[in-house]
Amino acid sequence: MRSSRSSRTLRSVRTMAVAGTLAVAGLVMGGAPASAGITVSPFTVTPDPVAPGGTLTIAGTNCTGGGTVALELFAGDFSGTNVEPVGPTVDNVDATPDVAGAWTDTMTAPPTAKTGDKLTVWARCIGETNNFTYVNVAVTVVDPADTTTTTTAATTTTTAAVTSTTVAAAPATAVPATPTFTG
Repeated sequence: MRSSRSSRTLRSVRTMAVAGTLAVAGLVMGGAPASAGITVSPFTVTPDPVAPGGTLTIAGTNCTGGGTVALELFAGDFSGTNVEPVGPTVDNVDATPDVAGAWTDTMTAPPTAKTGDKLTVWARCIGETNNFTYVNVAVTVVDPADTTTTTTAATTTTTAAVTSTTVAAAPATAVPATPTFTG
């Protein structure tokens, strides 16, 4: 027979494990506990597409309460999630939000990127009152040297105008003739 003390301890350990798992899941899924009620707003990355070695401008809102926005640029398409991609970062910066929570900064696409490559920006608000991860945004690389410009040569048609010129006839020369009468 089990003692009530060990039963309570086991139940307490199980409750703490479930609570800990839920708290970790909340942090991974939304960057903050679900009870925080934070609505993650999107951020923008321009231009899209970007040239190799080009400058990306990243801008967002809602990171209030002081702190920074950690930005990391990854090679690959990890858009649509708020999970930090695995792998080496291509570029990283820390943006400073204003009092209203708006922020902007720039990053540089790798000069070795090729047309069709994807780059993903990961952003995390790290503040005293807000601490959450934004949803990742990906852009496409397009190398201007890889694009084909089709130029159609303009066809010029020249039409000669037909003109009519009236020239006065030369005066007639008199020819001696013998009149002939028919009868």
